Amino acid sequence: MKVAHLITVAEDWPARKKLKKAPPVLPSNKDVLTKREIEIIKLMFDDYNTNEIAWELSISTRTVDTHRKNMLRKTGIQSTIGLIKYALVRGLIRLE
Repeated sequence: MKVAHLITVAEDWPARKKLKKAPPVLPSNKDVLTKREIEIIKLMFDDYNTNEIAWELSISTRTVDTHRKNMLRKTGIQSTIGLIKYALVRGLIRLE
């Protein structure tokens, strides 16, 4: 009885191997980042540093850093330059 069970499992193995989870459905580009995060990217693009962004938006520097960290996490990007490129490519910010 054990041998028959092993054969059944072995025969079923390729079918199990083919079953994979579907990739997650990502939200549209505009839904990935909040309005505030896009506002921060625009200021970074205009060469504002963390202190200047905090002053301009009347928030703490820690909040700016948290927004930046969240944007990096959401987009899977590893640098601020990458975030700016992401925003340019997706039309979230424009060259003037």
